[in-house]
Amino acid sequence: MVEKTLDRRWMLRGAGAAGAAMVGGIALAGAAPANERGSTDLQRNSLEGSWLIEHQDDPAAQNTPVRAVASFAAGGVYTGFDIAPPSPPQGGTWARTGDGTFDATFWTGDAGPAGSGAPAVVVRVRPRGRVSGDRISGTYRVQVWDAATGTVLQNGTGRFWGTRIEA
Repeated sequence: MVEKTLDRRWMLRGAGAAGAAMVGGIALAGAAPANERGSTDLQRNSLEGSWLIEHQDDPAAQNTPVRAVASFAAGGVYTGFDIAPPSPPQGGTWARTGDGTFDATFWTGDAGPAGSGAPAVVVRVRPRGRVSGDRISGTYRVQVWDAATGTVLQNGTGRFWGTRIEA
């Protein structure tokens, strides 16, 4: 009998956070005009734009941070992807929850490793974060399902941090 196992790293690699996250994406501009440095006083705590972030699953001692790009567009559109190591793109939505705070939900998926017999997975990530000037940070919850059966394979949490990408 062959035992099918799913490596946690493989299952969650598409769940970068806040974004998890997300790097190298196209900057999706906000509505306010930008000065030479790419931001205005009105945008000081604005989430809109793109962020170079790192995210790390809990427990941190057992998981290496992943570098990603997270982009937040006007109208609540989110897109992102992990760049180191790379992963499939992520898409979803975000909403402002207060002065400099936000919640988001995004989805991604991944096929099982070729020849492994591991199932394709669907991943949902729910970041909660804070923006302060050109810095972003927060936590996230992640859930991974078997794409064929809908069976929950993994639940997890983590944190993210990063800086705004200047144009």
